Amino acid sequence: MTTGFEAQIKPYFTVCYRDHMRFMFDLWSLADVQANWQDIHDSVISRRMPRAGCPEGVWSDDTRTRFLADFTAWRDAGFQP
Repeated sequence: MTTGFEAQIKPYFTVCYRDHMRFMFDLWSLADVQANWQDIHDSVISRRMPRAGCPEGVWSDDTRTRFLADFTAWRDAGFQP
């Protein structure tokens, strides 16, 4: 299965997470997320993202690990929509 932005990546980014990042880029935009892939990846690894303050809270270790695997697979598949 090919990892795609709409099906696998975008669902990680809730409305609140998106609102927190709008000052930099749009987490619901494939182009923006692709262009900022490394920064997002590094921010998730360092636990700077997602930030506290959303009703859904920050990611658990399991969610963080799953996101990083999906996010890397998405890049490796050529940033499929």
